[in-house]
Amino acid sequence: IQFTETIKMFSLQFFVLAVCATSIHSQMKPVEVPPKGWNSYDSFLGNVDESAYLGNCQNMKAKLGKAYEYCVIDYYWYINFTGGPTWIDEWGRPIPAADKWPSSASSKGFKAVADKVHAMGLKFGFHVMRGISESAVKANTPIKGTNYHAKDAALTTEACPWSKTWYAVNTSSPAGQAFYASLVEQYAEWDTDFIKNDCVFGSDFLPNDIKTYSEHFQKSGRQFVYSLSPGSTSRGSNGAERGEAEQINHYVNMYRVTDDDWDSWGGGHLEAHFRVGEVMGNLSGTAGLNGKSFTDMDMLPFGNLSAHHSPERRLWGNDASQPKVPEGHKYDFRPTQLTKPEQQTQMTMWAMVNSPFFMGGDLRHVDDWTVNLLTNSDIMEIDNTCKNRRTLNVGGPNSTTVGWVCDGEQHKYVAFFNKANWPVELVIDAQKIFGSKGCNLWDVWGGSHCGEGSCARYTDRHGVLLVRVEGC
Repeated sequence: IQFTETIKMFSLQFFVLAVCATSIHSQMKPVEVPPKGWNSYDSFLGNVDESAYLGNCQNMKAKLGKAYEYCVIDYYWYINFTGGPTWIDEWGRPIPAADKWPSSASSKGFKAVADKVHAMGLKFGFHVMRGISESAVKANTPIKGTNYHAKDAALTTEACPWSKTWYAVNTSSPAGQAFYASLVEQYAEWDTDFIKNDCVFGSDFLPNDIKTYSEHFQKSGRQFVYSLSPGSTSRGSNGAERGEAEQINHYVNMYRVTDDDWDSWGGGHLEAHFRVGEVMGNLSGTAGLNGKSFTDMDMLPFGNLSAHHSPERRLWGNDASQPKVPEGHKYDFRPTQLTKPEQQTQMTMWAMVNSPFFMGGDLRHVDDWTVNLLTNSDIMEIDNTCKNRRTLNVGGPNSTTVGWVCDGEQHKYVAFFNKANWPVELVIDAQKIFGSKGCNLWDVWGGSHCGEGSCARYTDRHGVLLVRVEGC
C-alpha cells in the first residue's frame, strides 16, 4: 500500500478553493442534451497513461468539435502498470498511480491533468468503482475530518462481484456519509467535471450509494455529470432495469442499460440493443442531477481498439485478469470488427434513443470516415432534440426490418434497420407514416435527396436507411 505525504490544509486554502469551485459552478450550464466525449476503456482498457490520454483529448477537441466535450479516464488509473494494490492517500481515497500519471507526484492528484484538459476547452472526468477499496480497509485509514476509520464505513460482505477489491459503503452510518463527502471533496479539489461510477447499477444495484453520491455532488458547490455503470443487456431487454432506472434517474445524468458493448453484431452486442432501446429509450430526457438524465447504451467501439480485448475474449472478471502493457508502454491496437453499415446502424440507434455518445477508439489515429460518422449534423439533431420515438410495424412479427421514427426540433426522421444477413431493398413511405403528402425525403447516410413521398434504397446487411423528412 502506498501513501502520499501528509498535506497540510490551511483555512485560507479552503476559502480560495471554495470561491473557485463556486465560480466554476456558476458558469456551467445544466445538462440538457446527452453528454458526448471520449472514454479510454475500449482502446486502452485499464492502462491508459497521461501522454496517451492527453493526446486523445487534444484530438477530440481538434477533430470532433465542440459537441464532444468530456474526456474521461476509465478504470485502474490508481494501479501501476505492473499491477499491485490501489494507490491511496492518507484518508483512504484512491489517487493516480505515478508511473501512469507522472504529474500526480507529490500528492497533486489529477489537478495538473485537469488543468491541461480545461486549457483545451474540454471537461475532465474519470471512472470510480463502488464505495471503498480493499487497500483502505486493510490499512484502516482514517476518514478525513472525523474520528472514524475505513472499517467503520465499509460493508466488506458487499464486494463488487467482478472486482472484489471494492466494497459498498454503509450510507446509513456517519462514517459512510463522511467517506463519500471526502471523496467528492477530493474530486472538487481536482476540478473534476464528470464521474463514471461503476458496479452500482443493473445487477449490481446500490441505490443508497447512488443517492448519497448525488447528494454530496449537489453540496459540493461544483457541477458534476454523474454517470452509472454497468447495466445488463438481458435485464434492459426484458424491462427489469426500467424500475431501477426510474428509482435513480433523477439523481444522475447517465445510466448504462447494457453490458459492455463491443464491436460485434451478435453475441449480445449490437443486435441485442434494438430491444433495449425500445424498452428503455423513452426514459431519456427526464429530470436528472442539475439538468436531465439519459439512457446510456454504452460506448461507440469504432476505429482502433485494444488488441487485448475482443467480443470473443472478455478479460475482466477479477483484478488479476487485467493485461499488463509491455515494456516501454507500447500499446497494441486492432481495427473495429464492425462494418461501415453496422457502425451507421449503431450511430442511428444510439441517436434515436437519445443516448450519450462516447467514442471508444483511439482518436490519435482516427480516420476521416469515422470523424464524419461521429459528427453528422442530422445525427446530432436526432440525439439532442428528437422526441416521441416510436416503433413502426414493418412487415409483421417475423420481419428482419425494424422501423423507428422520431420528431426532431427541425425535422422528422425515419430509420429502417436491416437485421438480415443479406442486402434488402427498404422502402420508406412518408405518406403512410405521417398521413400527409408533399414530403421530401433525404438519405442521411447516402448524403443525397431520396425522393418525394417515398424513398427506396438497397441496404447492406445490418445496415440502415435513415431519412430526414421535410415539408410534411
